[in-house]
Amino acid sequence: LGLMDAQNCRLAEADAAALLPVFCLRLGEWRGDGQRERVRGVLRCLCRVYPASKLFAGLVETVRVARSARTRGEALEALGALLARNGQSVCIP
Repeated sequence: LGLMDAQNCRLAEADAAALLPVFCLRLGEWRGDGQRERVRGVLRCLCRVYPASKLFAGLVETVRVARSARTRGEALEALGALLARNGQSVCIP
């Protein structure tokens, strides 16, 4: 993702459809503060190569379908950070 951002490329819809659900559902499985910070960094980088509104929709879907309370909590934190960085415009698909 960092390389894509450096070359000003965008993540294709098919690639995002494969990457985003798996990544979002694994949010709660990361242990330790160091790993959480790396995951949050990946989310920030993902916002630069994929529209934030679509990432928002993916995170909302994660909150809806996740069975793990930790995964839902991490997804909600990511939603809050996304809203703080980009404003309410991410809520509009």
